[in-house]
Amino acid sequence: MSLIPRWHLKPRAPIKRQRPAWHTSPALPRPHLPTPSLSVVFLLSLPHGWVSWPYGCHAGGTRTAGRQPKEEPMTKRTGDSLRQTINTASTATMITLGFGEKQAARIIRTRQVLPLVEDPKAPQIDARKLWEKIGKPHGRFRDWVAHYIKPLLTRPEPFAEISAKVTQGTGGRPRQDYSLSRDLAAHLAMQANTPEGEDIRAYFLDMERLALRLSEHMGIRVDAIVGTDNKMTHTLIKRAADQAKAGTLPGSSVKVVAMDRERLVKTIVCEVLTGHPPAYWRDTFGKGVRDVIDTDDAILYSQCYETAHALIAGDIAQRATIEAILRASYGGKVSPAKYAHKARQQA
Repeated sequence: MSLIPRWHLKPRAPIKRQRPAWHTSPALPRPHLPTPSLSVVFLLSLPHGWVSWPYGCHAGGTRTAGRQPKEEPMTKRTGDSLRQTINTASTATMITLGFGEKQAARIIRTRQVLPLVEDPKAPQIDARKLWEKIGKPHGRFRDWVAHYIKPLLTRPEPFAEISAKVTQGTGGRPRQDYSLSRDLAAHLAMQANTPEGEDIRAYFLDMERLALRLSEHMGIRVDAIVGTDNKMTHTLIKRAADQAKAGTLPGSSVKVVAMDRERLVKTIVCEVLTGHPPAYWRDTFGKGVRDVIDTDDAILYSQCYETAHALIAGDIAQRATIEAILRASYGGKVSPAKYAHKARQQA
């Protein structure tokens, strides 16, 4: 029993836990296990396959010894975001397909009035807007209607490609308007003896060529290349998952490592074909190499990329070996100078 009164006892000072210097000083780096670079992850190989992070460690240094590998979900690319139609093709896409800037501008300007629709016989195009877009022939809308549209409405047989409607005009007064089928609108537009009518005639010729070129280009870019993307992703994720099961790769790093390897494969393909890495194309043209090259070069890209996948699926992991095999058939096949020349002409 203490002989000192309790009110004379000094309270015990709280114990301060000493934190490491790197925890309180931002100038000092936080210690962690070293993370190998992407080149080490991809380029070196052992008899059992790809080399990855140090055994039992995450990229950040967390021990994972004994943890069961985690199955990573694989996202399948569909290419839907890349698909374009003749009604949605951008100026950049049309230029890639060989159209000039004036042609692309004419297509975009005209298809706002005369888009390609599923039912070309159904009335759905505003006649007044069409009349304005083709240069207001006959000076007044009602005179143009009297010359071209009303004779079709007075025929004995029914004509379902025109639909009359009453709309609100200037000052709130009712006015007579019409909806036309796409086919009839095209016919009337091509009859206009105006510069805008000439544009309409050229527009239909351009749209025919655009449909053919876009079909071929989208088939290569979306179906072939995106198909190889999906196969490449599946192969690399499976390879990384096998390493995780063997204990040479953390299960939580499977997807990250597979994605890094896929990016490096695309870099190899780009450098073999063009002599430049993907960053060159983005810095020079503002887009990736796939979005810049034309259909012929896209075919070469697709073939080179498919060959790279076949090599990796065959357990060839060394970068030097992959590059040597690809260069034998595809080295320098795509000329960046051709696209730089086009860019200067457009500027």
